[in-house]
Amino acid sequence: MGCRRLEPLRGVPTVEQADAVWLFTGDVVIRLGSMAVEYQPELVAPAGAALRLAGQDGPTGADLPPPLAATIESIDAACGAVPGEHGPVGDQ
Repeated sequence: MGCRRLEPLRGVPTVEQADAVWLFTGDVVIRLGSMAVEYQPELVAPAGAALRLAGQDGPTGADLPPPLAATIESIDAACGAVPGEHGPVGDQ
């Protein structure tokens, strides 16, 4: 199963894989998904907007800290470098 590069959410690289959206910030990966039977992509943007940095009282809407350069290189190789690209899909 491959992954697909999405438009950045909160200013950080964002990909879709396995019925979830993954945000890469600092040295952390945030998975936005649900336990629901059906994946609901329309809930991703509101969930991303609600994220807050540890120690803050609430979300600010500001961009999240960028990931390390090596992380960005890995994302580009695995999921595509620009939104809409899809990474390689192998037999899995």
